[in-house]
Order: sequence, then C-alpha cells, then structure tokens
Amino acid sequence: MCCDFIFVILICKHVGEMVQEKGYSGTPYSILMGVGWIGGGIIGGIIGLVLGLLITDANGDGDIVGLMFAIGYALGIACGAGPIYLYAANLKRDPNYRPPQPVPGASPYGPPPGAPVYGAPVGSTNPYGTVAPQNPFAEQPAYPPAAPQPPASPAAAPGIPSFLPASAFAPAPQGPRRVQFYCPSGHLLEEWSTSAGEQRRCPHCGSVATIPSG
Repeated sequence: MCCDFIFVILICKHVGEMVQEKGYSGTPYSILMGVGWIGGGIIGGIIGLVLGLLITDANGDGDIVGLMFAIGYALGIACGAGPIYLYAANLKRDPNYRPPQPVPGASPYGPPPGAPVYGAPVGSTNPYGTVAPQNPFAEQPAYPPAAPQPPASPAAAPGIPSFLPASAFAPAPQGPRRVQFYCPSGHLLEEWSTSAGEQRRCPHCGSVATIPSG
C-alpha cells in the first residue's frame, strides 16, 4: 500500500511537469490524476469484489474473490487515470508561452559557498558567513564602495540666454505608453505604463506579475 501511494505521487508529479512544460498550470492535472487513480482503483476493486463474491457463491471457489478484486482494481485505475494521462500527453503547447530565461552570466546552481563579496565594508559578512577579503597592507577594504556623487545641475544648452533656465527648453514628457513584460511562467503580457508597480494576474497560468516601470 505504501509503495502504491508513492507511485501515485510520482505519476501525479510527472503529469504536472509535463503539462507545465507546455505553458499551462500543472496543479489541476496532478489533482485530477490522483483522484482518477485512487477513485478508479477503489470503485473498480469494489465492483470486482462483488462479482467475485457472486461467482464464489455459485461455484464455491474462494480464490476467485482475490483475483476478481485485483482485476477490477487494475481496470478501475486504467479507466480513471488513463484518459487524464492521455489528454495531458496530447495537449498542444501554448503558442504564447515563453520559458523563463536564466540571467546572463549567472550560474544555475548559485554562487559557491564562501564566495567573497567585493566592496563590503570592513568586518561585514556576506550571506555565506565569510568576511570580505581585505588588503593586509592597508586599513581600508580592498575594493571600497564608491562615494555617492551629488546630482549634477543640468548645464544650459548652447544658444539659450543665461537668464532662462534650461528646463524651459526641455522636451515635453512622454504620455502613457504600452509596456511589455513576462509573468513568472514566461507568458508575454502588456499593460499601460501608468500602472507601473501594480500587480496583474496572468490569464494563461494564473500567476501574479508586477508591471515594470519601463
């Protein structure tokens, strides 16, 4: 019974991953697969047990009850979970789905344990619990962080009188525009730039994404 339960979990996970690779949410298919497997097996086993008892009463052979129960259980699983698996396997890929792209230059396994953090202040520790490397011949860090610079005042454009501010000749601000972005599952979405920072739910997979500013 324990091995059967573990196998059900593995097959449900496999069906969910198979559907998710095609651009759809795999959770409903995993749930349907588990319900069809367990429910079909229980219903088929009960029907086989009843038929076995009826045949036993007629022939007097008690071994046939277990055989009919096993046959009914297997047929119930095939009828309950088989159509769901075939539907998930033959499901067409969503044409708007874009798989998540890895960050250029980043390792898919993350930074190695103990990786140094350059530019950290003296005595600070990185998330891996190691102190940033220091120059043994100086009191300052090997790579000190650059001091923030005050914003430079905009210079007057050539040909503009000195008594007029340069902002008077600056181009007019742009109006609202359409911004394209991706949801966590890779679907291409589009919203107005005036809604930047708000969250929208993807109509394809149901995941929530934040509208970028540009």
